[in-house]
Amino acid sequence: MYHGVLLVDKPSGLTSHDVVARLRKILKTKEVGHCGTLDPLATGLLVAVLGEGTKLSPYLSDQEKQYAVEVRLGFQTDTLDITGKVVETCDVKPSKEKIVEGVKSLTGTFDWPVPMYSAAKVNGKKLYELAREGRVIDTPKKQMSFTNINIQDISDDRIDLIFDLSKGSFVRTWVDFFGYEVGTRATVSQLRRLTSGIFNVAQAKTLSELELMSESELQNLIHDPSSVLMTRSLYIDENDERKLRNGLISFELKNKLISAINDEVQFSAQVLSRSSKKLIALLDFIPYKGFKIGRILNY
Repeated sequence: MYHGVLLVDKPSGLTSHDVVARLRKILKTKEVGHCGTLDPLATGLLVAVLGEGTKLSPYLSDQEKQYAVEVRLGFQTDTLDITGKVVETCDVKPSKEKIVEGVKSLTGTFDWPVPMYSAAKVNGKKLYELAREGRVIDTPKKQMSFTNINIQDISDDRIDLIFDLSKGSFVRTWVDFFGYEVGTRATVSQLRRLTSGIFNVAQAKTLSELELMSESELQNLIHDPSSVLMTRSLYIDENDERKLRNGLISFELKNKLISAINDEVQFSAQVLSRSSKKLIALLDFIPYKGFKIGRILNY
């Protein structure tokens, strides 16, 4: 049985769910999930979680991600990427100076509407399902953050960028607003996820590569649950571990956690066995409410 994280270099044309289905066949297990959906158009790093590692999904999904994006200027589509139907065109060609200024002005945090073609839900239904039914609604706004935006290349109708995104931020939304900001229209023509948390796409394997590997080779690629989170770590003995597995946070462990508290900041801590070094649990601190056991792992 596999437990932990496997890094996959997703090809274009597959959904994240398609990748998970392929991994279930390769690994011969149903206990496979992923952290952070990639559109079918997108390629790059998909963080797959296996076995007890699936319990880490909410924590891994929260981590910042970096993308490389190719932007096409002069038209807008209904999906805000190259796969959609063109709904508007514009012949204006912004100068390099205008493009640089546009990037600067759209660096930061914004309250922007979620794209109609997305997996976000409204009244229990995914937005892309409503879009395919021909129903267009005012989508909910969401806080999105875009930082460290670097221009890699500017050509006649194409711009290559690399930037960091917070969880729940949509590249397609940024590109759409960017088009208006520089006086034209814009859409995503290529998208590649480069990093997610501590992981880089250079560490990932393609599905074709994974399909050719032996069980031992696959096992060697899997990152142990104790090594995948960027959270503070606490080590405990068998007595505290026993209490934790019974739903109790010992007095000694609570004292260790209290020393790390900032009353205004929510955080998580990973608790590991002093003897085996395995990840036992994740504890969450909620400001003014205290600690709770987020996840208990058994592997």
